[in-house]
Amino acid sequence: MTWTLVSNILLPTFTWPHRVLGSVALASSIPPAPQRAHQTIRRLVGFLPSYLPRLSRRYCTWVGIEFKNQIVQLPFGIVLKWSDGTRLEEVSAMMIARSAGVPDLGLAHKHLNEKELQTISNEMHAMQIAMQSWPHPWGGERICSVMGTSIRSAPVPNHSIGPCESESKFNDYLPSVASEYHSPSRDVFEQRLACVRKLHSVHHPIVFTHGDLKHHNSMVHNGHASGSINWESAGCERALTSLTVDSYAW
Repeated sequence: MTWTLVSNILLPTFTWPHRVLGSVALASSIPPAPQRAHQTIRRLVGFLPSYLPRLSRRYCTWVGIEFKNQIVQLPFGIVLKWSDGTRLEEVSAMMIARSAGVPDLGLAHKHLNEKELQTISNEMHAMQIAMQSWPHPWGGERICSVMGTSIRSAPVPNHSIGPCESESKFNDYLPSVASEYHSPSRDVFEQRLACVRKLHSVHHPIVFTHGDLKHHNSMVHNGHASGSINWESAGCERALTSLTVDSYAW
């Protein structure tokens, strides 16, 4: 009995008990950003993750699963995200989401029936609506992360933009870094750029958004939404981003 319990904890299928949507009321306003540990402490603790991929390689070999160098599988139901997109703002965003009542991570299931997909879609939509209704913690139209710093965005140079004090400043920046590399011709590029400028002429509310709420970043358990991962793009952004990126997936 004891050995069975211990062996189950060591298996990659083990998950810790987690909160489901509705067990805690979704917050009506954005919870305060958690206080960061002192820089010295962060640097000392920062040495530990560099050794964990080595442990993960041995662990994956032992349990017979594939080792992945970005989502590092560890014993006791722990995974380590290892990429250039990982930053303190993502940690803060995840902690805020948990404080706000967003479910924790659970076991993902790839095979879902239509009823389960509809249920999960409704639950993800409810979480989006709740987050978008939060009053702006920084006031005005500031576009920034939960810590007031830059927003991570894959399409822009260095994957970082802002913080921008207004939507217009944000919109001015985007065309300035646009490239015709992926356009078949200069004319097509100019047409696309004109379409972007037309979208930018419309004012959009600044809301809190996950920023990349697609299927591969959403977790489900027993036919219900159980959490979201990859919060590096989360922050106060245009509602247009939430509509075109987050809502598109569901």
